[in-house]
Amino acid sequence: MVSNKELIEKYPWLLPRNVWTDEIVKDYDYSYTLLDEMPDGWRIAFGEQMCEEIQRALNQQPRVFADTFRVTQIKEKFGGLRFYTNWTTPEINEVINKYENISYSTCICCGAPAKWITKGWISPFCDKCKPDENCVEIEKFYEENT
Repeated sequence: MVSNKELIEKYPWLLPRNVWTDEIVKDYDYSYTLLDEMPDGWRIAFGEQMCEEIQRALNQQPRVFADTFRVTQIKEKFGGLRFYTNWTTPEINEVINKYENISYSTCICCGAPAKWITKGWISPFCDKCKPDENCVEIEKFYEENT
């Protein structure tokens, strides 16, 4: 995994900023990037690849627009990745949707293929990371809930 400083140099839109003023956090020390909001398993499995693909899509935009691109939130919700930005294009949406779909079958802890999903707080897990209780096979879960 690359260092936070390298991530920010490659993907400046991962730099934490004040939500209201868009100013860079004072005394920024590279101890945190917005990619740190992504659950560990997904970051291991595809976090940097996702950033690379988003950056390629941004590179197709006029620089004046690309320089204003910001990630506003990254999180897990209902067992899948949610990746929110301040503006988007069809190409960026395609990348985000691709990885949101991949996240449903990727272990949230280690990044391995997920076979299980928890009920209640819905999260995908592999055999190794699966909690002992309240889990069902992913395929059965989605058959029952679609």
